[in-house]
Amino acid sequence: PSPRRQALITSRLWWFHDDLETTLEPGPEGRLCLHIRAASRIGKGDFGANRRHVLDLYRELARIRGEAAP
Repeated sequence: PSPRRQALITSRLWWFHDDLETTLEPGPEGRLCLHIRAASRIGKGDFGANRRHVLDLYRELARIRGEAAP
């Protein structure tokens, strides 16, 4: 099975809960593909919070690897 991680993110202002899920799967040429999913638990609009969660994760991964952030 693919390594899968889940995280719960709670907003500071209204205490809404968002889910962040990552999965690693084999990709082409022996590389790994990282799949990221962010979703709100309540409501239809999130004011860009889920996009921010994904971009924050990309930035942190780039920082750890010593690369420029996307």
